[in-house]
Amino acid sequence: SAMSHSLSRLRLLFDDPLFERKGHKMEPTEHAHHIAPTVHHLLDSIAKDLLTKSAFQPENYAGVCRIGLTDYAEFIFAPRLYDEIRQRAPEAQISFINVNRSNYVALTEHEKLDVIIGSMPVLDDNFESLYLYT
Repeated sequence: SAMSHSLSRLRLLFDDPLFERKGHKMEPTEHAHHIAPTVHHLLDSIAKDLLTKSAFQPENYAGVCRIGLTDYAEFIFAPRLYDEIRQRAPEAQISFINVNRSNYVALTEHEKLDVIIGSMPVLDDNFESLYLYT
């Protein structure tokens, strides 16, 4: 099994059996007891530092914001969106892309749009939609 293989590798690495059978139980060796606090600390560090996702910090974002807008949505929202993104994510690049009812699905797939703003039907289950205005 994968567990047996991993334990075999650890035994070679530490030059110690690490666990020994005592009756019907496996007991840690003296060396296993000795290294246990360090191993516990390392596993905690890995869980905390590597496996925990930090919250998005727009002030540190230097990528591209690709925003699809219909003609009307661009007229109404683009200036304010631009100003807000500039203020909150000064290193970000902003790309406004014109979309309409017939091209937004293809453009989303091709251009990798982050968000689309406009009045259009949701034609695909892969899209999540929210009513912003009427």
